[in-house]
Amino acid sequence: MKCCNKKSSKFHLPFLFGGIIFIIMLTAMCFVFMFLFVTNSFDLFQEQLHRLPIFFFALVSLAFGTLIAIFFSKYPLSPLREVMRASDKIASGDYSTRIDLRGIDEFDNLTESFNHMASELESVELLRKDFINNLSHEFKTPIVSIKGFAKLMLNDEISQEEKKQYLNIIISESERLVDMSTKILDLSKIEKQIILTDIKQYNITEQLRLIVVLLEQQWSLKELNIEFECDEYYIEGNIELIQQVFINVIDNAIKYSPLKGTLKINLYQDQDSVYIKCSDQGIGIKDEDKLKIFNKFYQGDKLDGHSGNGVGLAIADIVIKLHQGSIIVKDAMPTGSTFVVQLPRFQG
Repeated sequence: MKCCNKKSSKFHLPFLFGGIIFIIMLTAMCFVFMFLFVTNSFDLFQEQLHRLPIFFFALVSLAFGTLIAIFFSKYPLSPLREVMRASDKIASGDYSTRIDLRGIDEFDNLTESFNHMASELESVELLRKDFINNLSHEFKTPIVSIKGFAKLMLNDEISQEEKKQYLNIIISESERLVDMSTKILDLSKIEKQIILTDIKQYNITEQLRLIVVLLEQQWSLKELNIEFECDEYYIEGNIELIQQVFINVIDNAIKYSPLKGTLKINLYQDQDSVYIKCSDQGIGIKDEDKLKIFNKFYQGDKLDGHSGNGVGLAIADIVIKLHQGSIIVKDAMPTGSTFVVQLPRFQG
């Protein structure tokens, strides 16, 4: 069916172009003969009309001109065909396809827009493949670990202490699988969300305190010093979604903080917005990664021992945009990274 459509487009357009030329030339001839009829006597017009060689020559010229128009129409239509061919290649998965239309400024603009689109699609496709490969690896790792330690537990010679240790590892890896699956499902759900529901006015400062308590086990293991400086601030939003954002942001800061480091959380506001800053003392984020880390298919450099699937910050970015806010990352001084979340202030 696809080939038939392409063939139909290829041959119909030149005939349409030639037909338009034919109609224009025929209309012009009719005007010429009408002019002769109006400006000369009827007898003189009939006498001119009976000169068949001239009339026949005019018809032959009309037909010949139309055929030439059909033949040469491939040149003005060639840019359209080039775009059609390139579109078909991109549709089939060849995102390296580019076009190069020459001539008028509109062709230059079309070339630039088309190639930019193809470049973005190619970039997203590469990130998608990389994301799938990484995610497949991360799913495989805990599964292999669970399988290995489950087999070890079948050995009757191992001690109860070792069995307990293996069970804890199996539980931990199982929780990791559940966490990854949940985040991917959350991302899929949030991406389809156009409008926010369950909007409430609430104390975001209190919500952040509860999140810090919720993540106490993580930051206690690293013996982190938590500095929480803020007054009581209120926003309007979906409590569950906003909580998910700050769990992801603070959990990331804990993961990349050094042992016995300091994690700072502070809030402030201006006339229109509330700002939440979360600063760690980790390795920081490269300049070229600062915008990409919010891409749902992007994973930056990983540190040994730090797990992640590149989904948490993508969820955070979507949720904050749904709330008409913004989330950015910048360098912390002297080391580490600072995430700044801006949300509309409750005007109550």
